Amino acid sequence: MQALREQLSRIFPEECFLPGTRIEENRRVFSIKPDAGEAVIGLKLSPLANRWPENHGICDGLFVCKAQNCNHLIVTLVELKGGDVSKAMNQIRDTCHLLCKSANPVLQIHSEDVIDAAESLNIKGHGKGALGVIVARSGLAQNQKAKKLLWDRYRLRIWSKTGKLEAINCSLLAGKFAGTN
Repeated sequence: MQALREQLSRIFPEECFLPGTRIEENRRVFSIKPDAGEAVIGLKLSPLANRWPENHGICDGLFVCKAQNCNHLIVTLVELKGGDVSKAMNQIRDTCHLLCKSANPVLQIHSEDVIDAAESLNIKGHGKGALGVIVARSGLAQNQKAKKLLWDRYRLRIWSKTGKLEAINCSLLAGKFAGTN
């Protein structure tokens, strides 16, 4: 994962890198506690706001995880929200679209170098999709139609929880992305 972190540091400014695997905002928390053999790189995306296109939402965090027995990265986009879950889904969608769109000319992100670094570790990209996690105060509407649309159009699976989501492992995220748990 060190090679992948080095490649990500060529794309994301240093102030984006989290010191650990936890992000907190609006009294909402998301954290990953990797099990043995798992690895996580956490990024806070707010430092990118000045490079972000107008009228596009940006989510709070990005976690790149390598789970045990998984041959691709789990890209997890996190929005910590006080209440407006619909807006959170839009922010995750916009972030996914801009970051995962190959060779995005506006942000200069998603470099082939990152994919090459992952593949040098026998990791096959990011499974051609991403997991969006919304941690909100309450009232998470299970809008299945909107979630299905995000999956069909962007291969973006949404998982929503209330309060705090702490000490989860990468294997759980891999299962959520695969739709198995």
